Amino acid sequence: MKCTHVYQKGNGPINEDSYVINQDANVYAVIDGATGLDGLPGYLASYTVQEQLQALKQTDGLYNGVLRANQTLGQKLVDQFNNFARSGSNISSIQDIPKKQRSSTGLAAIQLHSNGHALDFFHAGDCMIFVEYKSGEIRAITYDLIQYFDQLALKEFMKLHEKKGNHMDLSQLREMIKPILMQNRENMNTSGGYGVIDGTAEEFNLWSQERFP
Repeated sequence: MKCTHVYQKGNGPINEDSYVINQDANVYAVIDGATGLDGLPGYLASYTVQEQLQALKQTDGLYNGVLRANQTLGQKLVDQFNNFARSGSNISSIQDIPKKQRSSTGLAAIQLHSNGHALDFFHAGDCMIFVEYKSGEIRAITYDLIQYFDQLALKEFMKLHEKKGNHMDLSQLREMIKPILMQNRENMNTSGGYGVIDGTAEEFNLWSQERFP
């Protein structure tokens, strides 16, 4: 199978996004890390998922691989939070880390069956999977729920920028919409919100393994 990819580093010192090309297990993924608000860096989540999926074997199964990655991430975030928290905390559970401060990641991952007739996929966050049919038609087989929450913050940001943009820099404007960003974070892995990988079990209660076709 022919596989190509594009990966371009942004302006930051560390790229929070990553990808997987694991041809031994027929696993391919894009991973979109997100830093917590005044919290843990997004690359902790994205790199953890990358490492676990890159080590998968064909017999492991995609869902189990993502599940292990999520469990590994949960413990890693607890350790990192205890190491860097200014309060000198000593928490023992990922649930004790506020949602707004967790490192999290979106994921779009597939595992091709060895017979080439089907694939399993796992989707979280705003990473998308598209399929091109023999007819040339292209369809999305995942759904981006995060966009609706992002639009709330973006709409308020633009309103403030039009009103006060000449007197405030971007960091000040971002601080003003922080309450919306914090509320968006509280919607992570809830039935009325959106699913991301953040080391908790809620993601796997909301989403299940899918198979296509």
